[in-house]
Amino acid sequence: MRWILCLTMLVSLGFAPAPVYRPKPSLKYRDLLQGKWSLISSQSNNDPATKPDERVLVVRGSVCEIQEGSPTQSRYRIVRDETKNEGPLELHEEGNTDPNEKPYRGFYRVVGDELTLCLGSKRGETATSIEGGQGMERHVLKRSAKP
Repeated sequence: MRWILCLTMLVSLGFAPAPVYRPKPSLKYRDLLQGKWSLISSQSNNDPATKPDERVLVVRGSVCEIQEGSPTQSRYRIVRDETKNEGPLELHEEGNTDPNEKPYRGFYRVVGDELTLCLGSKRGETATSIEGGQGMERHVLKRSAKP
């Protein structure tokens, strides 16, 4: 009699539903900005886009460097939601100890190997859209090298 009970339990476990598959959250957006980006176009205050210059944006971790030629011109700490490929962004100047100094604020969007940054023209001003406009600077960059 016991073996019939054991056999019945084993057979019923064989037909039990499988646990629901839950994939781990994707971490690909964390590394989305990493690499070297070359400027394609730049637009300020709704003026026509200007030709690209030699500026390069290099992102390592949460720090970005703006380079012109070989020396680093500026270093900023990036604050953003690392679970998305677009959204609000803040750039805080590295090494700045002035508590009243405001960051550059705006939006970013990454599609493939193209990065669009739209920032307020002055520190503390916030861009209102990724499309640019009055009081905003819009930069389009192309990834030239991955980390």
